[in-house]
Amino acid sequence: MLARLAAIQRQVAELQSAVSAFQSQPQPREGRGTDPGGWVSVFVDARGLPSRIEVRTGWQRQVAPEALEALVMAASAEALSDLTRAWSEVDVEPMLSDFRAAHPDGQVPAASMLQRAEVYGHARDPFALTEEVLVALKVAQAQPDDAVPSGRGLGGNGAVALTIGAGGLSSCAIDGRWAAQHGASGLNRALAEALSDAREALNEQAERRRADAQNLTGLMNDALATLVRLEDRQPKER
Repeated sequence: MLARLAAIQRQVAELQSAVSAFQSQPQPREGRGTDPGGWVSVFVDARGLPSRIEVRTGWQRQVAPEALEALVMAASAEALSDLTRAWSEVDVEPMLSDFRAAHPDGQVPAASMLQRAEVYGHARDPFALTEEVLVALKVAQAQPDDAVPSGRGLGGNGAVALTIGAGGLSSCAIDGRWAAQHGASGLNRALAEALSDAREALNEQAERRRADAQNLTGLMNDALATLVRLEDRQPKER
């Protein structure tokens, strides 16, 4: 068990190293898309999340208010396509070359021996640690298997509603009557307000998940350190 835990942690470290190498490469910062008529523009960040949604002045003369939702979604899809094209041009060869040089056989080496317990965590009372692990696992199991992080925001006193998730903008609802009365400036303010709220809600969910994952990682490290200590206390065969 100790050797297996050490191997898992070594592989996690290798993965983190590869991710860091990839993140050090120049990456796209933004994608931009418009609807076919050019009335709505959507900008997405490097993660594909909408960062700005704008409607051109004078849209009422050419666009039916009830069509705005579809135009926003179309512009968002085009922005994601633009970002995808930019990502496809990122040069990953330097990262791959470094990885091949470190692992010429193509295999990520597993740990051949246990490292010092301090590297993994802190030895603790086994019973208290077990109780904390069980609580963390219970919390993790309470999460729905198909739960997907998402954030919803409202603007214009509820006239505009946006929902975003890991895949970008997932829904847009705009009260056509309200939009027709407020023009481009009012509509853009409402879109910005709804988008800000949605991103904040999504970030809060992501932060909670990150904290839960870090807690589980810390517990695993402490469990390994505790097991090492218990093994050291076992009588050695002569």
